[in-house]
Amino acid sequence: MKHTSFIPLLCIVLSGCATESNKTRPGATLAGADLPPPAIAPGPLADGDRMPEPIRMKNPIYPFELRKTGVTGTVVVEFIVDASGRVTEARAISSPHPDLSKAAVAAILQAEYKPGIRKGKPVATRMQVPLTFDL
Repeated sequence: MKHTSFIPLLCIVLSGCATESNKTRPGATLAGADLPPPAIAPGPLADGDRMPEPIRMKNPIYPFELRKTGVTGTVVVEFIVDASGRVTEARAISSPHPDLSKAAVAAILQAEYKPGIRKGKPVATRMQVPLTFDL
């Protein structure tokens, strides 16, 4: 795989209610495995370096009122995976609705990662994840 982006980007297309694992209800899809993983810093990763890897992610809870009224869209959440793999400083940087932002940020804050590795040591890594709410 090629490492082409400075800021990590993982596409997760989600709908349905929250789950404890990546199992989803009918109609919901998780995508992104075919996207190239980005680099921790500009340029290719050196041998032994790696991006943070998700261990556990929860699907966001699609707010009932927004689902009922047909509000859909993509929320881009920016956050830091610290050197221990915890998600911190999550915030929505673009969103079609404030309630979708809250749901997306809440889900990302519950995620667990293997931390990124740089020169053999765990490092904090800034990431961005687009979460798409679709009916």
